[in-house]
Amino acid sequence: MKFLFVCVHNAGRSQMAEAFFNNIIKRRNLENISCMSAGTAPTKNINPVAINAMKEVGIDISKSSPKILTYDMIDSETKIITMGCNVNPEKINKLTDENVKDWELPNPAGLEISEVRKIRDNIKKRVEKLIKKAIDKSQLYEESVDDFALKFAKLKNSPRRLSNAQIAESMYMSTRTLQRRLKDAKLKGRKIGKSTASRKTMSEAKWGKVVDLIDSCDI
Repeated sequence: MKFLFVCVHNAGRSQMAEAFFNNIIKRRNLENISCMSAGTAPTKNINPVAINAMKEVGIDISKSSPKILTYDMIDSETKIITMGCNVNPEKINKLTDENVKDWELPNPAGLEISEVRKIRDNIKKRVEKLIKKAIDKSQLYEESVDDFALKFAKLKNSPRRLSNAQIAESMYMSTRTLQRRLKDAKLKGRKIGKSTASRKTMSEAKWGKVVDLIDSCDI
């Protein structure tokens, strides 16, 4: 799962969000989750007040640089979060069809550090919540894979010697559930469970979905 924090200048809020995000995933050794930040019209330097505010909580963003928002930062798994700073929607829409969430945060530019601290703490809470939600979805997916694999193994090794069609009928709802959770977790590709033209009957199509899902999950 990938997140992209976007604002106009990429000099304050989005930089703090990226820094908090990377700090948390590094400390907790989290995998399959990452982030970047960028601006639609980046400035040359990071807001010095934002640098000082982050330094107070032990995070150094003084060596970071504002980055321009580009196509290669976004793919089908990217979740875009804007900071509430009048980002031109056309700048986003031209790059992606994905949903964009706005956090509606005040602009720290020109504010005293006491006000920037409030923004910083708000960003930290939001980032922590964002990561927790992503982890919960990932864990649900992993648990679903384990359940799916166990059920499949039992059916394949059944003394009744079930046919592929019979296994597919039994596995079909489990496959649909796992597909939905797989999509939520955004850990793999989206081309899962699509039957090919050569699978003509319903049982063949269902068996194809089961096999595709097994292959994609390395079961």
